Amino acid sequence: MKVWWKRAIPIVLSAVVLPGLGQLYMRRYARGAILASVFLAILIYMTMQMMHDAMAVSPSNPVLSSYFEELLQECMASFEKLLSSWGAILAVMWGYSLADTVRLARRWEPRGDAKGRA
Repeated sequence: MKVWWKRAIPIVLSAVVLPGLGQLYMRRYARGAILASVFLAILIYMTMQMMHDAMAVSPSNPVLSSYFEELLQECMASFEKLLSSWGAILAVMWGYSLADTVRLARRWEPRGDAKGRA
């Protein structure tokens, strides 16, 4: 595998899959673990808060379809509220992780590839 492709793998991991995975792939364990765990903790908190808000909805009538519609509306309202407060933090973390991964990948030497090899 060419060196440029091996350097692209951590960038794709951090950009597409989860911030911090690129750092973990390049064996920057502390930095990658902190980024990934904080990002996941915020996502889990947002999910738990949405579930809490959704469970506060009680069925207004015995017809289940209207209950699910009301539940979905409450989830969407909760998601919009959470995204307005936590969205900027998640975007900054994602951007930092991506920029850091690109910076690290430029000078990273994948194992098994000597610098002088083609």
